[in-house]
Amino acid sequence: MERTPTRRLPASTAKSTAEVNSQTLHPNLFIFFFQILQVLPKILVIIDSWETFLTIHTPLITMRKVSLIALIALLILATIATVRAEDAIENKCQDIKEGEVKEGPLSEAPEYTGKTECYLFNVSAGYTIAVNINVTHIQFLSARIIIGFGPSTGGYYLYYDDIIKEKEKKTYQLNWYTVSEEKFKIILTAIADRYAPSNLSYAIKVNLKHERDAPTVVIKSDGKQSTYIPNIVDAPPTVDEANKTVPVATLTPGESLSLNGSLSPSYSERGNIVKLYGGNDIDDVYLIHVKPEAGSSLRVKLTPSHGSATLLLSLMTGDGFILDASYSKEGRVPATAQVNFTRQGEQDIFIKVSLVRANAPELGYTLEAELTKPVQKPTITEQQPPLFPESQARTIVIGASAMIIIITIASVIVGRYKRRGTTTYGYEW
Repeated sequence: MERTPTRRLPASTAKSTAEVNSQTLHPNLFIFFFQILQVLPKILVIIDSWETFLTIHTPLITMRKVSLIALIALLILATIATVRAEDAIENKCQDIKEGEVKEGPLSEAPEYTGKTECYLFNVSAGYTIAVNINVTHIQFLSARIIIGFGPSTGGYYLYYDDIIKEKEKKTYQLNWYTVSEEKFKIILTAIADRYAPSNLSYAIKVNLKHERDAPTVVIKSDGKQSTYIPNIVDAPPTVDEANKTVPVATLTPGESLSLNGSLSPSYSERGNIVKLYGGNDIDDVYLIHVKPEAGSSLRVKLTPSHGSATLLLSLMTGDGFILDASYSKEGRVPATAQVNFTRQGEQDIFIKVSLVRANAPELGYTLEAELTKPVQKPTITEQQPPLFPESQARTIVIGASAMIIIITIASVIVGRYKRRGTTTYGYEW
């Protein structure tokens, strides 16, 4: 076995290292103290249960006390060992930068037992994290692989448990959208033993892609169009947070706006390339300032980008009251909602987009809002009533026509009788 040569540090370096350690001692003690407090309720429950058991089955008081003290000491030691183990893993974590490739063995030689690798990195809000991990089996037996991605404080956002077979190579792609600045941790663990050795290698790379809600807002009015860029990284998830921001737009009657946004559904693909998607971005709220007139309406339409998605569209006031709401349907059928205004004035309307379900790795949407002009009532011109109503005029015309016909017939008959009364003979006496 080769011995790694040691190098003695200069006195100045040793002094600075000692100073750093003395400065970080007290914060570590506080963190350790709070970690103990987190598990204290569970310890008390175990102690109480054990005390009850001893009271029933152990008649000697001295034996009870000894057993109870032994249990308390054992639980304290187990808690300290667990916390110290977590700190040891945390201290072993390496920093990784965007675009940097880290690679190496995922087994401990010479017995090729299991090994854990840990990486830390910071990400600001509005970025999609893409972690690419390649694991290759080199020799010996199959091994179990556990991959976790989550916050540096503990827990996993994305997790995958897999088996790497002999001579197999697998790729794992973890994708996560950040809604706030956060420090993340990647844990890569191979489980093997001296009686079941496995020789593995790995390569890991982190890429970041900047994405924003409403990168541009398009305003249309009377055939004209204008575009501007709002100061939004990620749309706030609640009305209270949106109330503290600047309105996305101010609409007057006859104006409309359109913008694009995105949400982060949970999605996975399994196979030789395993893909996991997720994020905390499931609600977006936009503040719109409107100046309606009496009879105006705010009409909103929400269209998802994927046919499997169902989104909830809600129009709300500043106190969270829902004015109108509807769901989009599968097949990219949009959701529509409307608010009618009965008087002139100014008002803030909050438009909330919520993810209900989606079977897609990425999901975008298009939001359109229009403040209509009041409907003009048709003007009715007053007409002078006719001298005779239509029915009465019809009766008069019919009666006059019948009278004329009767007079004509009577004249013909009288004329014929008059011609019959005069007889002319052709001879005289």
